[in-house]
Amino acid sequence: MTIPITPRIKLFPLVGSTVTALVLTLAVVFQAISCELQKRWEIEAPSCACCPGEAKEELFCFISRMLEMPKRLEVMKQYRLLSEKAQNHSNRNEFDQAQSCARSMILLLDSNDMDRGGPMKQALLLLWNMGAKEDEVTASYERWYGKSKLRYGSDNPAVVDSLRALALNYSHYARREKELLLYRKWVEISEKHYGPVSKPTEISLINLAGLYHLMHWHDEAIPALQRTIQVIEEVDGRVSPAFALCERELGLEYLAVGRLEEAENCFKESLDTRVIMEGVQVQREPYIVNDFGYLRLAQGNIDEAEELFLRALKTVKKKNRRWYQQRIPHRSVAGLGYCYERRGNLEKAADCIGKAIQLHQFESDPDLWLLEQYNRDKERMSESVRSFTVKL
Repeated sequence: MTIPITPRIKLFPLVGSTVTALVLTLAVVFQAISCELQKRWEIEAPSCACCPGEAKEELFCFISRMLEMPKRLEVMKQYRLLSEKAQNHSNRNEFDQAQSCARSMILLLDSNDMDRGGPMKQALLLLWNMGAKEDEVTASYERWYGKSKLRYGSDNPAVVDSLRALALNYSHYARREKELLLYRKWVEISEKHYGPVSKPTEISLINLAGLYHLMHWHDEAIPALQRTIQVIEEVDGRVSPAFALCERELGLEYLAVGRLEEAENCFKESLDTRVIMEGVQVQREPYIVNDFGYLRLAQGNIDEAEELFLRALKTVKKKNRRWYQQRIPHRSVAGLGYCYERRGNLEKAADCIGKAIQLHQFESDPDLWLLEQYNRDKERMSESVRSFTVKL
C-alpha cells in the first residue's frame, strides 16, 4: 500500500458508511485498543461497497497515524535527549562521543519508521559535522534514500527529502556524476506530479541547471538555464532572487563560450533585478564587479577590467564576512593576472595566478575544475617566462 505525502480524507464517499465512521471514531477516541481496531479495519473495510478504494486507503493512513501518535511522541522525546547529549559532547570537543549519539539518533528513527523529514536530516548532518568518515556518512544517506524508495515508490514526491539530502552529501565529497543522476530524477518526479510549470519543478530545475554550471558543462548548462528562467518568469516573475541568480549563471556560461553580447545582456538583467529588490548599493557587490571585469577583459578592454578587479578587492577589504574573504579574492586576483598577461608582464601574471590558487584552496568547497585551469595557466605563464629568460 502506498502512503500519500499528505493524507486527505475524502468525506463524501464515506457518507452512509456506518462501519467506516465507527472505525474512525474509535481510532481517535480509544487509542488504547489500537491493535484490535487495525484488525477490524482489515476485515471490514474491504467489504464496504460504498467506500472507494482510494478513500479507504487514505482513511487507513490517517487512522494509522493517529494510533501511532503516543509512540511517536515518546520516540521524539528520546531523540531530543540524544540530541542534547550530542551537543554537550560537541561543546566539550568530545567528537567521538557526539558521533555515537548521532548514530543512536539515526538508529532510533530508522527502527521506528520515522526517518522522513527534518529529524533524520539533522541526525545525519550531525554525524557529518562531528567528523565521521566519508564512507559511513554516505552509506547512511544512501540507506535513507533506499528505504524511502521502497516505502513510497521511486517516483513518489515523498522521496525528495532523502534524495536532496543524498545529493548534497555527494556534493560535499565532489561526487558530481552521482549528484547529477539524483537531480535529474528530482526534475522527473516534479514534472510528473506537479507539471512542467510549477514551484516544485522550478526548484528542481534551478538545482539541476546550477549543477551543470558548476561542472562547466556548457552545452547542457545553457539550455537548462534558459528553460529554468522561462519557468521562473511564469511562476515567480522576473523580480525574484531565483531569476537574478539564473540570469547571472547564464551570463557566465555565455561568457565561457565567447557569446559576449548575450553575456552582457544577462549580467545587466540580473543586476537590474537585484537593484529593484535590494537597492542601487548592490552594484558595488564584489562578485558583480568581477563578472563585468571578466566581460571587459574578454572584450579586450584591459584598463577597465583591471580597474574593476581592483575595485572588487578594495571592497572585500572593507567587509568582514567570511564568504567574501573566501570566494571573491581568488577571482579578482586571477583576473588581475590575466590583465598582466595581456600586457606581456608574464612574471607578475604567474604570481597573481599562484596567489589565486592559494586563496581558492582554502575554500570549504573548492571548484576543482577552476583550480586545474589556474594551474594550467600558471604553468603556461611560468614556462613563457623561463623561455624568455633563456633567450636573453
